[in-house]
Amino acid sequence: MMCLRDYTIKSMISWTSLISGYAESGFGLEALKCFENIRLHGVAPHNVTFICSLKACGNIGSIEKVKGMHAEVYIAKCGWLERDVVVGNALVDAYAKCGFLSTGRQIFKKLLTKDEVLWSMLLLVYVNHGYTEDEVKAFCIPIIFHSSATMCIA
Repeated sequence: MMCLRDYTIKSMISWTSLISGYAESGFGLEALKCFENIRLHGVAPHNVTFICSLKACGNIGSIEKVKGMHAEVYIAKCGWLERDVVVGNALVDAYAKCGFLSTGRQIFKKLLTKDEVLWSMLLLVYVNHGYTEDEVKAFCIPIIFHSSATMCIA
């Protein structure tokens, strides 16, 4: 895979498009190589770049990469987890897909906005990891009562 090394235009849009395409097509390692190339070229990733890269991390189960990107999200001091629900969703999803459900749950609790996409994704991850309905309810009900979320458990 070429990761833009032969292109003279190396804009963040081009990099992010390539990362997204790789991640969506199941080529997580290639997506993460592109993310590393961004850093080597001194280009500052933006929120969409992190979202696509986190998807690649979750798809290949690379907890080390997820933790690294989580640190970068904070190091960048952009406040993405506070003001960008999609970055928060992607981070929770990546941790959960790597089997770190408790870390995903901790981040989930800290997010200021919890949308239907996040609730649905989190419930699906718990079910896919073999949790029973009672265990999922035990997780979700306390959060419902302690947050502004309007999700109902049927």
